[in-house]
This record gives sequence, C-alpha cells and structure tokens, in this order.
Amino acid sequence: MNDVSKETEAERLRRFWNTRYQDFSLQESGIKTLSNDYIQLLYRCKLEAWVNALTRSGLRQRAGLRILDAGCGQGFFADAVERELTAAHYTGVDISEKSIAHLRETRPQHSWICDDFASPDFSLPQSFDLIQSIEVIHLILDDANHAMALSNFAKLLAKNGRIVVTDMLPKVRTQINPYIIFRPLTQYQALADRLGLVIESVRPMYYFVPSRGWTASPVNKVFARLSPQTVFALDRAALAMRLPHFWTTHDSQVKMLVLRAA
Repeated sequence: MNDVSKETEAERLRRFWNTRYQDFSLQESGIKTLSNDYIQLLYRCKLEAWVNALTRSGLRQRAGLRILDAGCGQGFFADAVERELTAAHYTGVDISEKSIAHLRETRPQHSWICDDFASPDFSLPQSFDLIQSIEVIHLILDDANHAMALSNFAKLLAKNGRIVVTDMLPKVRTQINPYIIFRPLTQYQALADRLGLVIESVRPMYYFVPSRGWTASPVNKVFARLSPQTVFALDRAALAMRLPHFWTTHDSQVKMLVLRAA
C-alpha cells in the first residue's frame, strides 16, 4: 500500500483526480454538493467569465487561436472552444492519465497531453496565444510548484497572448481545506513582476451560484425557496452591479485574472 504521507505534490494530485473521476461529469470537477441544475449554471458562469475575458482582451476575434488548457479535466473548455472560437487549435494538458485517456477517446480532434504543468521539466515545442488554468491552480498546495506553473505559462506565451487563471484572492494566503489554498493578489503581483507579466484585469466570476445565495440566516431560507434559475438571474444582476461579496462561501468569491506580457 502506498504511503500517502510521502507523496509528492504531483502524485497527490494524480491520485486525487484519478479517484474523483468516475463518469467524467461536470459534478466531479465542480462542487459535488450542488444539484445538477446548479452545476449546469455554475459552468455557465465559468463560460461567461471566460468569453468576457477573451472578448475584452481581443483574443476572441482572432481566428486560429492557439490555446493551452492547463488542467483540462473532462473537456468542458475543449467543447466551448469549438462553439465560441473560429478555427482555434486546442491543446489540453492534465496530470490525470485517466482523464487524458477519456479525452483522447471522446475528442480525438484535439491534442491531449498527460503531464504535470507545475514541474520544472514541463515544456512544449510551441507557444500559445491563450494559456488558461481555470479553477485548477488553487489545488496546488506548494508555493514553489504554484510559482513554477506560472513560470511555465510565461515561457510558453506567444507575443500579444494572455494567461487566464482563477483564485479567490483573499487578503492573506488561506488554506480552505486539505487540498485547496487561495493566494492573495499581492502574491500574483510579485510573480507577475518577476516573470515580466502585467495583471490586465481581475473580475469576479460569481456572486450567488456556488453558494446558492446568501448563506446568513434568515436570508438563506429565502434563497432556499428560489429556483436555481432565479438565483442565477440574481447572480448575473449582482455581477453587473459589482455588488461586494458578503455572506457567501469561498467558491462564490473566485475571480478571473488575465495576465499579459509587460
């Protein structure tokens, strides 16, 4: 039997995802406690944030975009690329050989790589216009590995390209549970300065959907009576009004960062 306490970061993440994936559903890569209706809306929020980030950066208008999806999971963004972008070239990388085997079988039109993108040995023979790691790198517990992931992204970034990552960005480095660490914006700023990158934008992805509304009593009882679609509509309205976050879980406070070369 393997001694879990002696696992490397890569071994831990590989075991985590190989164990978690059974039928490659969105629920397995999302928040397991959410109903299927909420999971669908959660990924709709992710998609809207991603499309908006690409539109604002000018990438969505480029034909033939070269995309690297670091932590591609079960292939949600591979499918989104086909719907939303013109003649894009998509490459997915994931540490789970189970996930990559599934993707090679179900989506052979794309390129799939089983590797650890946070390793100092990670390299690819081409550059990319868009490098994204969406709701993934907060699972990297070791700060050195986290920094190496961003360093690898910077090395693979094409001229006028963008790096898109997500984090809650608390005021201080915060470990939520045994497998999630959120890092402050100051840590990303220091990494960006070191790697010759500029943080172009920071925008929230959600307000209510991951938390299913405000969590404080008694207002949470009101949200519990609302349909997921109504909560989603309120989420979009709060996003448009830039409502400050309060009474929500850490999942609802995740933001999307867009970085470019300085």
